[in-house]
Amino acid sequence: MCALSEKTRTVSIRNIAITPSPPRVLLCCRRMALRRTVSTEDEEEFLRDPDQLHDHLPQPFRAIEKAVDVVVDRAWEVILQREKIRSADQTRSHVPSHTPLREIKISERVNCLACSDDGRYIFLGHTHGLSVISTSCFTPACTWEEGGAEITSIHSTRLRDTTHLLSTVDNMGVPRLFALHADRIYLMTVISETDDFKQRNICVKFQVSRGGYVGAATFTCRGSAWLQVYRFPTELWMTELHILTQQRPENLISEEQQLSPIVMMMKIKPPRVCLGTTVKSPFEILKGQMTAP
Repeated sequence: MCALSEKTRTVSIRNIAITPSPPRVLLCCRRMALRRTVSTEDEEEFLRDPDQLHDHLPQPFRAIEKAVDVVVDRAWEVILQREKIRSADQTRSHVPSHTPLREIKISERVNCLACSDDGRYIFLGHTHGLSVISTSCFTPACTWEEGGAEITSIHSTRLRDTTHLLSTVDNMGVPRLFALHADRIYLMTVISETDDFKQRNICVKFQVSRGGYVGAATFTCRGSAWLQVYRFPTELWMTELHILTQQRPENLISEEQQLSPIVMMMKIKPPRVCLGTTVKSPFEILKGQMTAP
């Protein structure tokens, strides 16, 4: 009985040892599936987070990296601040400054000046008349003077390569037209000149168009103002100036030349100002029309 029982116990023990346990197999499968899920999530997180592309440095290299990052960030802030200041300075308007090339001493008081279109001459209006300065040698090229003619306004335009027209206004409101030809100045005409001082029109502004074909002058007299537009015979003037230059070699020609006259094209007056009416209401107008015969 004892031997049989021991044999039976041995068989049962062997059967138990050989037969696999189902709960352990399920546990292993679950662990493998969990590992696969965790590894997949890690890979996705690795792809989503760029910081995980680089491995974490050990100490003390990690502290050195942080110190370098702080220095770079501060330097970048300084660069941005300087760039902002530089862009603000560029947008801000600066007044250009120029150094003088040469000093020219003039005995008269200069009231106005103008420069020729080609930059070869500087025209000065002073207390005794008009002076022309050559920019090539910084010396007076020619001068026009007349007693009591103090030039207060001057405007220039180029007529030809060596010819310039100058429109001036003096302190008495007299407009004059000059021509600079071959380094000689000529008084072409005096506009609206009269002997009666009370009847004289006062010129406020006198300018010539580019090319010298048309000129315009603004006048005032007894509270009224108007604009006069003139046409200049430039082609005839060029021929006449060439003849005058050959006949009179002197640089100063102060008197008015007998050249082709200018033509006044139009005279423009300002529109009349409506002063209104004494009628207080529109009913008075209707009443007046009804009572009119």
